[in-house]
Amino acid sequence: MKRIMSKMTITWAMLLICAAAYGFDGGKVEVGASGGLFMSSDATFKEIYGKSLFVPELWFSYNVSEKVCLWAEAGFLSKEGTIEEIDEKAKVKSWQTGLGLGYRIDLGEKIRLTLGAGAAWYWFKEEAMALSNSGGSLGLKLKACLDYAVGKRLFLRLAPGFSAVKKDAEDMDLKLGGLQLTAGLGYIF
Repeated sequence: MKRIMSKMTITWAMLLICAAAYGFDGGKVEVGASGGLFMSSDATFKEIYGKSLFVPELWFSYNVSEKVCLWAEAGFLSKEGTIEEIDEKAKVKSWQTGLGLGYRIDLGEKIRLTLGAGAAWYWFKEEAMALSNSGGSLGLKLKACLDYAVGKRLFLRLAPGFSAVKKDAEDMDLKLGGLQLTAGLGYIF
């Protein structure tokens, strides 16, 4: 877990450095951290690792205009499971990243909805039966973010999303994407 958090911290720091390169112009940059559930689209994955997994996530957005933002996110999951038919242990690690555009809609003085679409890049490594399989693939990410202001610069976020990411393996198609529901805290610079 310590390694996961250090990788997440490095990713977050890189996003802040990128934001600084474009300048912190009051209210244009938002950063945050979330945690939530990832539910894979792959039936075999669910059988081995469970129907939902916890995913910590860091995110960043840059407001291009009053209604449009550019967003980036990175999440990580790691889970051990069992292949029931042969009673064999398995382990998976996955980085889930996304980059896209969002359209913002004000729903009140303190509530804002952002509808987003973009590219998703998922990388995974799975170990089972003394074999290792790894790879990455590009796909589609759709998301909605409901933000509630709790202060001038601080806000809470609830974000459902869906990713369609597939990887062709030797003898099967792997579905790396799925449904995700996260909740977190964001800060506006």
